Amino acid sequence: MRRAHLALISDSAGTSRILLARKNIYLVPTDAYQFATVGRNGIQYVIPNCTGQPGDDAALCLIGEVKKSLGVTIAPDALNLLTDNTDFVAWSVALPAAADIDSINRELSLGSFASRQYQSAALFALEDAFAVLGNQESVHGEPWVTQQVARAVAAGFGEALINRRINASHSMFTWIIADLIVAPAVDNKAVANPAAIARSAGSGR
Repeated sequence: MRRAHLALISDSAGTSRILLARKNIYLVPTDAYQFATVGRNGIQYVIPNCTGQPGDDAALCLIGEVKKSLGVTIAPDALNLLTDNTDFVAWSVALPAAADIDSINRELSLGSFASRQYQSAALFALEDAFAVLGNQESVHGEPWVTQQVARAVAAGFGEALINRRINASHSMFTWIIADLIVAPAVDNKAVANPAAIARSAGSGR
């Protein structure tokens, strides 16, 4: 199943900002996930995403993941298709007014959510979001990073796997943010971007 992404957008004073979530490196077992693992794009800011099982509805999988990992409730009919190609599918949606970023971060720090995918979350202007993507060296010395790497090693995960996971490509997030910048809007709803459709019909990126 293709990876599905949800761009949560906050519009204020004419500026569109996207919610990016800092992915944990060592993902502990929870009620939502039975086994520990090293998170794909761990340490990086990501657009919330999920990969369901074959036959799953990608949109419903994504809505469930955002609820489990960030506590944000999204109605299925609020989703606006942004990109749909052979590699991934992405929707955009207005960040609900009740989804206060400080409250989300407080609950993340307390481990309140069913999924422990994320360390923190932040809002970035779309044009500024590119600069924070990828494995940022400035984060490497933060206590949560060194602690999670040590826990992953202690759990039996090799350094090669950890390095591969934290350096996983962030190109999908780059494409999605670029599409958000150029996508037309109708009643504050992003619609399918013709440029994205043309790319998906090409070489399959």
